[in-house]
Amino acid sequence: MEEVEYNDEDVMEGLAPHSNLKELTIVHFRGKYIASWIAMMTNLVKITMSDCNGCEEIPPLGHLPKLREMEIYRMNDVKVIESDFYVGVDSGSSEFSKSGPPDIVTTLYPALKKLSLWDLPKLEEWLEPLVSTGVKDRSVVLVFPKLEVLEIVSCTELRRIPSSSFPSLKKLKIRHNSMILETLSRKVSSLSDLRLKNISNRGGTSSFSNMDAIFDKLLKNNSLSLTTLNLNDCQGLTRLTLGVAIQGLRVVNCRDLTSIFVLEHSVGLKYLMIAICPSFSEWAFVQSMRSTLLSLSLSRFSEELDEFPWPASSSSLISFPNLTKLALIGWEKVELIMPKGKLDDRLSSTFPYLTHLNIRDFEGLKALPETIAQLPSLKGLHIWNCENLRSLPTFNESHTLRFLEINGSPILKERCTKGSGAEWFKIRHLQDIIWDGARWP
Repeated sequence: MEEVEYNDEDVMEGLAPHSNLKELTIVHFRGKYIASWIAMMTNLVKITMSDCNGCEEIPPLGHLPKLREMEIYRMNDVKVIESDFYVGVDSGSSEFSKSGPPDIVTTLYPALKKLSLWDLPKLEEWLEPLVSTGVKDRSVVLVFPKLEVLEIVSCTELRRIPSSSFPSLKKLKIRHNSMILETLSRKVSSLSDLRLKNISNRGGTSSFSNMDAIFDKLLKNNSLSLTTLNLNDCQGLTRLTLGVAIQGLRVVNCRDLTSIFVLEHSVGLKYLMIAICPSFSEWAFVQSMRSTLLSLSLSRFSEELDEFPWPASSSSLISFPNLTKLALIGWEKVELIMPKGKLDDRLSSTFPYLTHLNIRDFEGLKALPETIAQLPSLKGLHIWNCENLRSLPTFNESHTLRFLEINGSPILKERCTKGSGAEWFKIRHLQDIIWDGARWP
């Protein structure tokens, strides 16, 4: 029996769905070109293309009036997002000016709110739309007027993107590409959420040399709107100046970062995480945010410490009056996570509303200080990967602690054996204990 060969393009062309289709997902399509009927799906709201290796183009759908989401994943042969990606240039609406000839307003991707470009390893250029802008017809082009979310992830060769503004952009995510950040830093001014990962001007072909200048421009342009900033592995960045709207900051593995500033009259940080930033040592910044912080996570920003560097005056620790969640993570040499001496008994006033304490990756920690049992509002204690930990604080039955979670502490686990362990009496009254992922005992 003769084997029948199928042509992916012909098969897709013959699968034209009903014109009322609202969501379309295309996976593992091996043809070069997408079926022509996609351009006629005027009711389409979302399109997803994934693992379409061999396909050389992203379908031009700029004229579709209801398209709100476009997600493109792992298309290995796309090298250029062409100018005809926008299409729709003949379907613009007309608006008449008060004097002179009418303006022709062309809106491309009029309803699109989210555009995701993930894992396009050969993509080098994302071109501008080609639209006539002659003086006689006074053409006006609006591109992505409602786009709120733009994700460019693992498009490592992308060097050129449209220089047009993104007037409604609120959330921007970029990973593994430093070259497009400079362009975007000049073009976006309405961001509320910015997430950058593996952005560096070291050892690559980055088109800019001053990481600080790029970030200064980007943060200044969005200082009135940016509420959340998430940075991971941004090498070459030495300083951050945050705008007045900032509420959440997460900085991880930014090894050159030395300082963080917040503009005056800011609303104040509520959520702060600083991790693996060995050049950062400015406790003054953390102190300046203490009255507004609700959640604080600190990890390895000074690797030579043997005692946790809590900021303190001559008589007491600096107070965090509204903090409810605290995570201390990953100082291998630190043996004391709370201060010695006369400051010990002030912990209850330092963290009066702390409900959850997370202690993680302290190899040198052998005992948790008894002062933790003085925290007046503590409900959950989470301990991870403290392999030499032997002793817990003594929580009496009237304490607020209700939940204890411990993972990766074998010595302590043996000492908490029900009935016979030396530490069992300290936790026997707790109603909810999880040990290494299972209920205990």
